[in-house]
Amino acid sequence: GENRYFLLSYLLNETIRKGKILEAGILYDRFARLYPESELTSYFNAYLGDVSQMQLKHKAPPFELLILGGKKYNSSLFKDQWTYFTFINSKQDIKWSQIKTLGRLYENNNDKRLQTIMILTDPVLSLELQDSIRSYYKGIILHNPNWKYKTTHPYRASYRYSGFLTNPHSQFEALWYPLRTEHIGYEKDKQIKEEVNSLNEYMDHWEKENNYGAFDWRSLAWIFTGCLLLIIMVILSILIRQKRKQRLNEQKKEKLQLELKSIRSQLNPHFIFNSMNSIQHLVADGKNKDASRYLSEFSGLMRQVLLNADKQLIPLEEEISSIKKYLELETLRFGFEYSIEVNKQLDVFNIEVPSLFLQPFVENAVIHGISGLKEKGNINVSIHKENKRLLCSIDDNGIGYKPVTSKEIGHGISLSKKRFEMIQDSLDVEIKLSIVDKSATNVNEKGTLVEISYELESE
Repeated sequence: GENRYFLLSYLLNETIRKGKILEAGILYDRFARLYPESELTSYFNAYLGDVSQMQLKHKAPPFELLILGGKKYNSSLFKDQWTYFTFINSKQDIKWSQIKTLGRLYENNNDKRLQTIMILTDPVLSLELQDSIRSYYKGIILHNPNWKYKTTHPYRASYRYSGFLTNPHSQFEALWYPLRTEHIGYEKDKQIKEEVNSLNEYMDHWEKENNYGAFDWRSLAWIFTGCLLLIIMVILSILIRQKRKQRLNEQKKEKLQLELKSIRSQLNPHFIFNSMNSIQHLVADGKNKDASRYLSEFSGLMRQVLLNADKQLIPLEEEISSIKKYLELETLRFGFEYSIEVNKQLDVFNIEVPSLFLQPFVENAVIHGISGLKEKGNINVSIHKENKRLLCSIDDNGIGYKPVTSKEIGHGISLSKKRFEMIQDSLDVEIKLSIVDKSATNVNEKGTLVEISYELESE
């Protein structure tokens, strides 16, 4: 009857309290069959369930509590770290022995693999009490007033244990891990150090046996810092190289500009000499009116050439205007015919070309090509666009292109060729030049065909 009920309930309670789960399970089944409606049956069922979770190598039941100060702390943070934690009621710890001992453990532990946590179950923690506890223990302090949080009930059911030790997998390694509290002074500190050393040796042994390398966040910090420094160094190196390359390119362009200016200064006297030579012949032939007109037109042309002398690029319209004036002047002396065909779709005012782009080749066609033919001479200049290239041709019916026979024939052209090469490097555009003796391809034809293909920078 009643005596058996109380005796069986006492035995079941003690068996569960001592952690004898198998024996407690057998006793509980018997108690539940005999007293299915009893309130103790439900109590022992929950009690046994809580204690069953508190077994070695089992996952520590998760919980979430508040750190002193109000922030939440989740036990999932135990992962990848060794953790020693204990539940303490400061009023029951009369001499605060456990609190002081945990403080000494925290101070003597230099192994960052292990963290210590104190969980206070006092109903109320005054600020004065908190300050007193912190004077002994500087580690993490959580508050679980009167075990109000249900997630901590399994720990309350096993409150007979002095402390809990979990491995980096959040599994229980020790359910009864009391810290020595009976000694004080030097001996006390000595034994705490021994305790810490023993614990470190155990952690080393466990990690070796389980082939576990706990992740070292300090190593990650060093790796991250090293990678960051490396990235910064690479970026700085690239920037320095780019700056040096830019400076070299600027120096190269400056040098090219000086050389181009030098070549232009050579082309101008060459052009002036040929023009003055034409005036001399007109005067010698008694064509004073033509010579006077030539001088008048030549001064305008010379002014335009000099204005463009320092310019690297000029509008195509100005280049066309210059060669037209030049051809008009030379017809006064030689009487040849000429034509300039420009595609009407070309925006000659917005397309830019190098100064003296066509003039040396037109001049060469006159002086070295058709000058001896007089009125029978003919020069055709054609300018049009195909895709993104400006295509120009100078076609004459003169003696043909035979640079081997005379050094003079190639002087202006050789300067232009060299100048085109420099312009390609300076402006990063492609210029193709072709000079063909027409008789080489057709014996019935005479003269020279010059073709220039110029890559336009923009539409």
